[in-house]
Amino acid sequence: LTHHNSKKNILFDMRTRPSYSFNKVLSNFITSKVQSDNFCIKTIDPYIYDSIYSCEFNAIKPKRKNFNKKIFFLINENVYSYGETCVSYIKNSKRATLLGQNTRGTNGNSIRVSLPIMGFFMTGMKTTTEDGKDIWYDGYSPDIYLSETNLLQESIDYISAMTNNKKK
Repeated sequence: LTHHNSKKNILFDMRTRPSYSFNKVLSNFITSKVQSDNFCIKTIDPYIYDSIYSCEFNAIKPKRKNFNKKIFFLINENVYSYGETCVSYIKNSKRATLLGQNTRGTNGNSIRVSLPIMGFFMTGMKTTTEDGKDIWYDGYSPDIYLSETNLLQESIDYISAMTNNKKK
């Protein structure tokens, strides 16, 4: 990241599944602790009349105290599962701008089924934002919508125009 010191803006293309080292990368760009959205796993137990949700979140601690570059992340419907967890960190950090299209809306989505002889997981986890919005189906929305034609070029053009307008 040291070779980016001369740059004014940084654009990350998240349209493919990020690696699990994403937390380490993001920790260089945040200035305070950031938590993911709530991930609520529904447990179905045949001995309990009602299902139980157990909710949890994860957090990332910053590695730097000051970071003043503009940060942008390019997203679209190819961002799903762990990628949406990463988007939740980005949104909650309030340090970056999301460009592109909605994510897929399929973050994790597991239900734990507890049976007397065994248990298993299946699709169905509920994910909500800090303000309670359900992510399932709709996904995360970008801050700036761009058309699907050439997202990368449109992102670069948007960032360039924004940077040039601030110089005037």
